[in-house]
Amino acid sequence: KKNNIRLVNGHGRIADEHKVVVETDGGSETITTDKIIVATGSVPARLPVKGLEIGGDVWTSTEALEFTKAPKSILIIGAGAIGLEAGYTLASLGTDVTIVEMMPQILPATDAEVAQELRKALEKSGIKFMLESQVTSAEKTSAGLKVSIKTPDGDKQLSAEKVLVAVGRKAVIGDIGLESVGVKDDGRKIIVNEHMQTNVPNIYAVGDVVGEPMLAHVAWAEAVVAVEHAV
Repeated sequence: KKNNIRLVNGHGRIADEHKVVVETDGGSETITTDKIIVATGSVPARLPVKGLEIGGDVWTSTEALEFTKAPKSILIIGAGAIGLEAGYTLASLGTDVTIVEMMPQILPATDAEVAQELRKALEKSGIKFMLESQVTSAEKTSAGLKVSIKTPDGDKQLSAEKVLVAVGRKAVIGDIGLESVGVKDDGRKIIVNEHMQTNVPNIYAVGDVVGEPMLAHVAWAEAVVAVEHAV
């Protein structure tokens, strides 16, 4: 308010190059503007694995930030930044942590030597790793979940009180009206140039919605670039 910014709570969709329609609790409002910046962010990616429907004993990164009591045990799927951060935090709280990763190293996009040293440190903290492995199914039990895992040494089963699906994040590009004005995406993210400008000149996109790296400080910098170019 101090900066003369008006916040409208609702679901916004781009109607044309200069209009956004917002569905609110009280109806709808059409906002007319010179420039539009899409910053719809991302949601946790999900796995099409039987028994891993989100909810209850299956967490995403959202639930991993909301728990009131550390579980006795957790199986984390994905050894990227989210999975490792959650695993280290929970291990520090006394949780028995196992992390399953389909690639041959943790932090797959990172330098191999760095990843190896980090793995050693995390193992010292009590975290167990199953690399080159994939979760194939999960079954609910009275104690939590029984998880089936395909490993280089054959199929195995582990039981855990909770399972955290940490296989990355997915940009929110659906149901926001991109197709109504022809904003291009590649199915995973909005395509932008060095000014964070889409193929529709007055529409920009910043943050997780334009893809990796999905980090807060990156989104902030992208927003600065977009605004300075837009004005």
